[in-house]
Amino acid sequence: MPRASGGGIFDAGEHLASGAWAKEVIATADERGLTVTESDERFVCYPSLVKVVAGDAAIEVDRKRERRLRPSVVVEALVARQAPPIRFRPEPFLEATENAYGWVVEREGSAPGGRSSASSTCGRCSPCCPGAAGTTPSRSSPVICTCSTSPGS
Repeated sequence: MPRASGGGIFDAGEHLASGAWAKEVIATADERGLTVTESDERFVCYPSLVKVVAGDAAIEVDRKRERRLRPSVVVEALVARQAPPIRFRPEPFLEATENAYGWVVEREGSAPGGRSSASSTCGRCSPCCPGAAGTTPSRSSPVICTCSTSPGS
């Protein structure tokens, strides 16, 4: 067992069970601007739940056992959980939008602004028309020429 600053033995399980650890975590979270509330012997810090397991001198964060008990470490882990990575992938969305736009233009006969929706690109626009170079238009993925040149000019 680790020694306490007063020379005695520090019992982490007893510290957890007494509620002193919980007060430290709440105070540290408050300093960091994090909202932690106590509910049913658990701590709620959206989106995480923290449960104290005093008998094992551990905590459970979202049902995963954690033995790092230093309040500042626990609070930093909770802060990190509040900022998850972005799950939105723009590529599939943009591809679907482009396909839908192409389908509408093909069906209507012209693009907004009076641009022609020729069944192929003008041949000169591969740098300015994304996806135009080397592709053959089809109903499922039409290629629309968005440059100012017209086909065959």
